[in-house]
Amino acid sequence: MIIKDFVVDKDTDILALTETWLPPSGNDLIIGDLCPTGYSFLHTPRHGSIGGGVGLLFKESLNIKRNVQEVFRSFEYLDSSFLNFLHIRIIVVYRPPPSSANLLTSTLFFEEFSSFLEGIIVSPGQLLIAGDFNFHLDNPNDPLTKRFVDLLASFDLKQYISGSTHASGHTLDLIITRSEENIVNHYNIFDPLISDHSVVHLQLLIRKPKFVKKHLLLRNLRAVNIHKFKTDVLNSFLLKNFTTMDLVSLVNEYDCLHTILDNHAPIKSREITLRPKAPWYTNEINDKKRIRRQLERKWHKTRTNADWNRYKQQCYAVNKLIDSSKSAYYTDLINNGSSDQKPFSRL
Repeated sequence: MIIKDFVVDKDTDILALTETWLPPSGNDLIIGDLCPTGYSFLHTPRHGSIGGGVGLLFKESLNIKRNVQEVFRSFEYLDSSFLNFLHIRIIVVYRPPPSSANLLTSTLFFEEFSSFLEGIIVSPGQLLIAGDFNFHLDNPNDPLTKRFVDLLASFDLKQYISGSTHASGHTLDLIITRSEENIVNHYNIFDPLISDHSVVHLQLLIRKPKFVKKHLLLRNLRAVNIHKFKTDVLNSFLLKNFTTMDLVSLVNEYDCLHTILDNHAPIKSREITLRPKAPWYTNEINDKKRIRRQLERKWHKTRTNADWNRYKQQCYAVNKLIDSSKSAYYTDLINNGSSDQKPFSRL
């Protein structure tokens, strides 16, 4: 739910996630809670053990589709594509750190990732790889970092990110494209205090997608003059002659009521934009988020520990209030015996 609030608050078009911890099945409620209105979600879960997994949350208007994938032991990934003037292939990668528990090695990763790059480097369209590779790119003298940088160079790939992306101070989360492609216009790193990883925010040189629009057919029943409507119904051919008509004739004449309704409340077409919304969103949440933004701007300006702590505490306060507000909303629905099941389908 905190991720959903972040996406809506920042008007995020595409969000790449690693370590989703989603199981292979039975996660519809979790995904429903993750997706704001007008968004869709694709993910690749880890099979055989808990943890890991990668996902992509995106505006439905982008119409992102999953590509056919191979299976590798040393890293998890989601391969997807969409068309925005140009064909763009987005790949989200998570490389688990090798350990005695998972029996993975860096050597295996370099072998498998090299094979993976051989297959995608010649694919049509532009290429964007994003993810947590668990290499310390901030330490160019690290042997594994050197080997990874050399591997990217051998495929003429460019890595953009510099600066800490993790609470440990290391650069773990990376953005990679072909060297000759200029799809990344700008990036910045900031910590929304959601996890131990910071957010790497990209501005891409593509057209910003619009929210999905929906066409509705509506009647303005509130504008109906009830007295005139009742008079027209009582004076209709159907009601004046129903005692002398057989069943077939009554059915055939039933449409006259529809005609009367059209005269008093004609059907009108209306186009609406499906914007993200939450029924538990309150004015108090909005006020606290406004304070959070003010404290965030102040901290970016001063960079003092005191301002950072005030901003951090406000983030925690907002997250706690969102959790309690949603819980209270659904508790109230349950206690009042609501017959509307739609809200619960998004739990």
